Amino acid sequence: MGKSLLVVESPAKARTLSRYVDPSFAVVATVGHIKDLPPRELGVDIENGFQPNGILLDAAWCEFLRQEDFLVGLSIDGPEEIHDLYRRTKGRGPSFQKVLEAVERLKKHGVRFNTLTVVHAQNADHAVRIYEFLKGIGSRYMQFIPIVERTALE
Repeated sequence: MGKSLLVVESPAKARTLSRYVDPSFAVVATVGHIKDLPPRELGVDIENGFQPNGILLDAAWCEFLRQEDFLVGLSIDGPEEIHDLYRRTKGRGPSFQKVLEAVERLKKHGVRFNTLTVVHAQNADHAVRIYEFLKGIGSRYMQFIPIVERTALE
C-alpha cells in the first residue's frame, strides 16, 4: 500500500513533523507558494483558511480574503463581558468592539467566516447565551475548544 501524503509549507517543518507522524505518511514541503501551483494538478482542492482575532483586518485585507476565497475562523468568545475576560489587546485593553467591527467588515466585503470560541470556567455556564450571540452575528459554523485550566496544588 502507498504512503499517505502530508504537505507542509517549509522544509524545516517537514523534517520536524516527519519525526512525529506515523511512518505511513510521506511528509514533504511545498516548492514556492501553494497559490502559485497549477490548480488541481496535484489531485487536491486547495482551500484557504485563516484564524485571526480580526483586530487588524482592514478593508484591504478583507478584499484580499474575499478574492482568494478564504474562510476566516474568527476568534470570539461570546458577548462583550464574556469575550473581554481573556481576549485582550496587546496593550491589555478590551478587544470585543474591535472584533465586532471586524465581523462587520468581513460581512461588508463578502468574506466567509465562522467562529472559534474557547470554553473556560468563566463562560461554560453561558452556552445558550453564547450560541445565540454567535448566531446573531452571522456565524454559520461554530467551533468550541475547551481549555484545560489547572489549579495549584495545595
